[in-house]
Amino acid sequence: MASFCPKCRGLLIPGKSGTLVCVKCGGAEKRGSSSLGDFLPSDHDDKRAGARRGEKITLKPIRPGCDGSLSGYFPYPQMREGQREFVSDWSHSLGEGGILLAYAPTGIGKTAAALAPAVEYAKASGKTVCFLTSKQSQHHVAIETLRLMVGRCAKPIGVVDMINKQDMCPLPEARELFSKRFLEFCAARQKRRSCEFGSGADSGVLKDMRESLLHNEELVGYCEDHLLCPHKAGLEAAKGADVIICDYNYFFSDLSERMLEHLDKELGDIVLVVDEAHNLPDRVRSNYTDRLTVNMLKEAKAEANKHRDAAAAHHADAVIDALRELVDGGSPQDERSVGGIQLVRGIERFSNVQRLDRVDYKEIVSRLANLGDTVLSQGADYSYSYECARFLQAWVNDENPNGSVARTVRSDGDENVILSYFLMDPSPMCAPVFRNVHSAIVMSGTLYPMEMYRDILGIPKDRCLMREYASPFPKENRLTLVAKGFSTAYKSRSEESYRAMAVEIQRIAASVPGNVACFFPSYKLMEEIGGFVDTSKKLIREDRSMGKEQKQAIYRELVELKNSGSGGLLLGVQGGSLSEGVDYKDNLLSVVVIVGLPLAPPSLDVELTINHFERTYGKAKGKDYAYVYPAMNKVLQAAGRLIRSETDRGVIVLMDERFAW
Repeated sequence: MASFCPKCRGLLIPGKSGTLVCVKCGGAEKRGSSSLGDFLPSDHDDKRAGARRGEKITLKPIRPGCDGSLSGYFPYPQMREGQREFVSDWSHSLGEGGILLAYAPTGIGKTAAALAPAVEYAKASGKTVCFLTSKQSQHHVAIETLRLMVGRCAKPIGVVDMINKQDMCPLPEARELFSKRFLEFCAARQKRRSCEFGSGADSGVLKDMRESLLHNEELVGYCEDHLLCPHKAGLEAAKGADVIICDYNYFFSDLSERMLEHLDKELGDIVLVVDEAHNLPDRVRSNYTDRLTVNMLKEAKAEANKHRDAAAAHHADAVIDALRELVDGGSPQDERSVGGIQLVRGIERFSNVQRLDRVDYKEIVSRLANLGDTVLSQGADYSYSYECARFLQAWVNDENPNGSVARTVRSDGDENVILSYFLMDPSPMCAPVFRNVHSAIVMSGTLYPMEMYRDILGIPKDRCLMREYASPFPKENRLTLVAKGFSTAYKSRSEESYRAMAVEIQRIAASVPGNVACFFPSYKLMEEIGGFVDTSKKLIREDRSMGKEQKQAIYRELVELKNSGSGGLLLGVQGGSLSEGVDYKDNLLSVVVIVGLPLAPPSLDVELTINHFERTYGKAKGKDYAYVYPAMNKVLQAAGRLIRSETDRGVIVLMDERFAW
């Protein structure tokens, strides 16, 4: 894990004689254990500690070391078990222009095994490596790995680490703005040339930025000190980079074309490394999923009235009437499928009542969008008119290849109607990327089953090599038990069953030293069952609104409880922020209890998705792809929190009899 300078919080890299050298201030520190900052990135304010103290951040490009003990770019003296096979498979895929789907467990060293061959190949062939991840902690890991690679190889590596534009903006007010408002705020300042961070960077500065291998937090701090726009400077520096670290959205959303255009590259010039790839399908789905409600439209009408826009108010009423017509005759909570054109015709019909001049759907959406622009231009941080117009535009704009988008409507019984569209199958959106990219590695410790991920990510079968790698951790260090007689199935839920599970959790917590983590299918079940838990250990609960600082506080508390010998009982949610992506290192957890299967609750969306997958991938796969496997991947992620190194030992308890079926 990364270590940070105690003086300026710069990243430390290996130096001579067993020291760590700071890339910011050049100071040397003795090697020591990693700090909590290595587990999760510090908060936004901590990112700029040096800038707040008035210190200038001077770039110190990392120069290659002389260690020739290992050829190529691999950053360590030797490869772990499984790494050599991983590197061999990935090197083959790179040479053949293929795609490696790698099911690689924790501990195998995926980041180094993926980046070393990719960088070596890209530098020799003129390609660019794009390392995609959704987690800030993985940005740190990738940067640290690249620094180690530079420290061992004989050549520099140009690297740029990017996150989204708003999060990179140094202006404090940018953090508070609604995304659309931020874009207008930014564009207006650029147009007036009034942004203090609007100056451009010369080629020498951009080169130094690349060779300094700055984490995005450090890049922002450097640009802030030198009055540069971090996002603009990062994009400019990226044009000459060997490696770009960025979010999935830079290639798997409507940002993709703009990103490639800015880099002056085509997908065929890109080597993709998709990290924690089990998260990619849901991220793509979220980009093509949205909802519109009557309550939102009422707020849009209020904006129209405030701005004396009678036409926009009339159109908002028409959309409300069209939504209510869609649920006429149905009972509350009764979901229905909606045809795309069905809504369009209803809105046009209601909008043209008592009008001599007819308007079409496009004009209606445009009027609401113009009102939204007016609201935002006058300083509002959010506009319901804009959001309603954006939804209505997407309703007709979003492509629906192979019927992959579900459209539904329901009433909540309180005069509110909820209209939704939901991307069931991300493959049509991902397939163009994987079809045209030069090569890619799609890797995770929970790509189960690989065939499903190949299908739903649209990876061409003729380009795909699927490989599963063995865990380097001793099997005898982990004991897995199934607690029979318990179930969270809907028909089994009752106060009596909740009390019984709580008693079993108490028994487990009382029987082992150290920390115990229990992960539930939902927050509701966590609250229901957790409410009956009575334990001598310190009880810690996950909160759905938990921020980065609170997660850090929980991690610190678990470390303190382990060190004190008392231990804690952590209650969290499968698929939540504490059951995925958190490195409970140094055997921080003694037991992980998986309470129930996190199967999606029955809904029309689930039913439509099952039907779609049956039509697309075969009847035998429909329910598994849409319902069973997504739940099992959450279980695998939660269970994976237990063993984080070859010396960790612990027990996984599967508290649901369905695990034994």
